[in-house]
Amino acid sequence: MRDEKIVRSGFTLIEVLFSALIIALAASSFTLVFSKALSYIENVNMASSAIMNIQMQMEGLRARSFNELSLTDEISFDNGKGRIKIFKMSGDLLRIDASYRYEADRNPIAISTLRSRY
Repeated sequence: MRDEKIVRSGFTLIEVLFSALIIALAASSFTLVFSKALSYIENVNMASSAIMNIQMQMEGLRARSFNELSLTDEISFDNGKGRIKIFKMSGDLLRIDASYRYEADRNPIAISTLRSRY
């Protein structure tokens, strides 16, 4: 009888389990990163939409005459999410402040501009 060594190729159970653990940790890390990225993208989309709403309202104010604007104090739009306040700085100058709250727990996005009679 000869001593024959049996050569087995492949991985041991511990190596397979350790590899599975590493893959599971990497997959959970990627899942966490992607879920955070998706929430940031959603937030940026809402903020962009709010800015577009404010810009549309400001363009509508631009089309109005100075006299008509000077008689207006406050304008609300988009079911109260947006607000425009008009302040008389002098006889020929108005300050227009526009704000839009796209989420209740966040600060509103605000834009200010000046409008002259001339």
